[in-house]
Amino acid sequence: MDQTKPTSIVALRIIAEDSAKFTFPTVTAPDKDPKTPPTKALLNFGVRYYCYPWIRQFSSLSNGVVMLNESDNIASARIVARSLFELCAHIYYVKKHLKQHITKQNYTAAWKFLTPITVGSRYLNEHHPDGGPRIPAPPHISRVIRCFEERLRKEDKEDYSYLSEYSHPNMMAFKQHYENLGPRTIKITNQIPIHGYLGATTGACLQALLAADELLKLAEEREVRIQLHKLIGAIVQPK
Repeated sequence: MDQTKPTSIVALRIIAEDSAKFTFPTVTAPDKDPKTPPTKALLNFGVRYYCYPWIRQFSSLSNGVVMLNESDNIASARIVARSLFELCAHIYYVKKHLKQHITKQNYTAAWKFLTPITVGSRYLNEHHPDGGPRIPAPPHISRVIRCFEERLRKEDKEDYSYLSEYSHPNMMAFKQHYENLGPRTIKITNQIPIHGYLGATTGACLQALLAADELLKLAEEREVRIQLHKLIGAIVQPK
């Protein structure tokens, strides 16, 4: 596992602060007869419907990682970082598959793919069935992560598993809170400063921002893309 680089928290702070300032236009679906096939205009709406809230969630989670890290609550920061990593993987997964359909002008397949992405919920299906039309299930996170790994360096592919270990009640989570004084003795401490998660998280964030820009470009979006370009530039060339 790579050690955290000194610039990782700086880049993540830029991401958190600048993305929180984004502004978004109102999104309205085009008029469409439900009996007719999906159009490019409908796809453009669908991409915005997904991307704009994605950016807000991305901003909230990145801000959470920064705040928890700076308050030395590393145990909690790792858990939020795992959720942020999953969010980053998700938009890359969506961008990759939607691009394949949109570039072929197969808007029916694109809309079929996008629908469970935006309105899917396993929870509602399992715990609140109402007898109406079944809500589609979203893609499983394991499939999303496997797709995202193609954008990661070989040595970074263990990062998600590493973050996940700290999100479950097991040895690695508990080991954050004690020191071994001998073969039979431990000392409970506040938190052991184990690092190695900020670099992976920041790298995933940059990949996600690039995917968001490409996805919005497919949807002929301009207003938010301008803000994305400024943010990516600030990360690559910080002041």
